[in-house]
Amino acid sequence: DIGTGSGILSFVAEKIWPSAKILACDIEEVSIKIAKENRFCNNSNVCFYQNSEQDLSIPKEWDKKFDLIVSNILASPLISMSKVIRSLVRKDTILILSGFLDYQLSDVTEAYNSSGFSVIDSLEKDRWITLILQTKTD
Repeated sequence: DIGTGSGILSFVAEKIWPSAKILACDIEEVSIKIAKENRFCNNSNVCFYQNSEQDLSIPKEWDKKFDLIVSNILASPLISMSKVIRSLVRKDTILILSGFLDYQLSDVTEAYNSSGFSVIDSLEKDRWITLILQTKTD
């Protein structure tokens, strides 16, 4: 969960897949503090850590390839992280991106297409977009 904020997406993922190992990061120190407090309230095992905008800084004890990546953040950081996110995926990784508006869809899609992802689906509600992608197969 990239840009975890309060941790809500991570907690939902943990409820859906209770045996999954879930890693979540945010650039804001206060967000990680709140997410860790929420982890306690939710009896959760999600691992939260702080990263920077330039580096996701995956903790050493974690596998650096993921089956699912979710991110609900603004278009600009999503676009700038497309290549970094590509380095974290397996052959059939699913990527779910949201937090941006319909007029930003083509820019986000272009960044991820050029980084090796194919669009599976997109959803729109009140101009907000959710984009579902998968690693391109060669």
